[in-house]
Amino acid sequence: MLEITETGSYQVTNKQVNIMANKEVVLYLDGNCVIEINDIVNLKLHLINSNAKEVTVNSKLTGALVLTLSSFSNDKLAFSLQVDLIEPKAAIKMITATVSNTKSDLSYYIKHQSKETISEINNYGIGLKDSDYNCVINAKIFNKCKNSEAYQNSRILTTGSVNRIKVLPILQMEENQIKAKHACSIGKLDKEQQYYLALRGLNEKDIIQLVAKGYLSNVLKEIDNKELKEELVKQIESQVRNLC
Repeated sequence: MLEITETGSYQVTNKQVNIMANKEVVLYLDGNCVIEINDIVNLKLHLINSNAKEVTVNSKLTGALVLTLSSFSNDKLAFSLQVDLIEPKAAIKMITATVSNTKSDLSYYIKHQSKETISEINNYGIGLKDSDYNCVINAKIFNKCKNSEAYQNSRILTTGSVNRIKVLPILQMEENQIKAKHACSIGKLDKEQQYYLALRGLNEKDIIQLVAKGYLSNVLKEIDNKELKEELVKQIESQVRNLC
C-alpha cells in the first residue's frame, strides 16, 4: 500500500493508495489501482491516466475534495467513484475529461448523509472512431439532510461514424429542502462551427483536435500548481495529436 500524507506528485502502478494529505496531490496512473481518501480537510487530487484500465476511488468526506481525472488511452477504462458526505458542509467537486476510441465505463455514486453537503459532478468526454462510452452519475440526498445541493453536468462530443454513447443522470431525493439539477448534452461537431473554422484554413483533423483540447482544458481550472498546469497542457496537446 502507498500511503500519502504530503503534497506532491506520485507514480502509481497496480497499488492500493491511501491519501491523508491536504492541499494538492497528483497521481500518475500507470496501472490499475484503488484509492482511499479519508481524514482530509481540504484536498485537490489530480488523477492523470495513461495506462490504467481499472480505477476505483472511495472516500468518507468530512471536509472538501476537488477531484480531477484526465484520461487519454487506447485501452478500455473502468472508473468508479463512491463518496459518502458524512459531516455538515462536506463537499465534493469532480471534473472528468476523457478522450477514448475504445470502451469507457464511468460510475459515480455520491451519498449525502449530513445536512448542508454539496456535490458537483462535471463530466466531459470525446468519443473517437467506434468508441463505446457509458456513464452513470447517481446522487442521493438522505432524509433530514437539509440545505444540501447536488449538481450534475455532462457534455459528450462524438466524432466517429459509429459511436455508442450512454449517459444516465440519477437524482434520489428523500428531503424536500434541497437544491438539485442535472444537464446533459451529447452530439457531434456543429456544422456551422466546422465551416467557420474551415474558412480559416483548418482541416477536419485540426478542428477535432482544437475542440478536444477545449474540452480537456476544463480540468486545468482546478490546478493551482503552475508547473503541473504547464506539464498537463503539454500532455493534453501530445495525447490529442496521438489519438485524434
